[in-house]
Amino acid sequence: MSPLSQILPVDIARNLQHISVVGQLNRTSLPYIAEMGSLRSCVLPLTGTRLMEIFEALPLLERICITIVPTGDILQKDRKGSEADIKALLGLKHLTHLAGVLTRTEVTEHAGQTLLTRLANGIPTLKYVELTYRGRSPTWVTIIRTNDLRYDNFEITQKEYEVDHRYWGNFYWGINRYVKEPKY
Repeated sequence: MSPLSQILPVDIARNLQHISVVGQLNRTSLPYIAEMGSLRSCVLPLTGTRLMEIFEALPLLERICITIVPTGDILQKDRKGSEADIKALLGLKHLTHLAGVLTRTEVTEHAGQTLLTRLANGIPTLKYVELTYRGRSPTWVTIIRTNDLRYDNFEITQKEYEVDHRYWGNFYWGINRYVKEPKY
């Protein structure tokens, strides 16, 4: 049984549109989160190895923020599973806001620009991305598109408070602050 399911009844979980979790989720929470079919935005503390699983479990997400990614971001080619994570992320066809996943990706470098272009072209709804810009991390950028919705460029988001994950939903914020992985 998931520790998250011990404090959040499944009937409520299935109807949530936003959740922000403080602390750490263990692997037993992922199937429970996948039950949240109405979820449109979430702030989740996950490790890099779980990114693909959460992206695939919640294909209707519009906003996602991963608050713990020990490896820094999904760009690191030496991290096992990074390409699978990117492909799963590209499956989020309703995504408008992406935070926490690319906070160490320097967008002014070739690799960062290539990844941003790939994500923007693969997810036509993507509008805001949190990443590093000229050493300033995290920075929200707004994606600029051509008339046919292809990636053209980006600009620094002027009103970051309008897109910052701390202001998404605000319902059940910190619900499982005290839930930790069981010790046996």
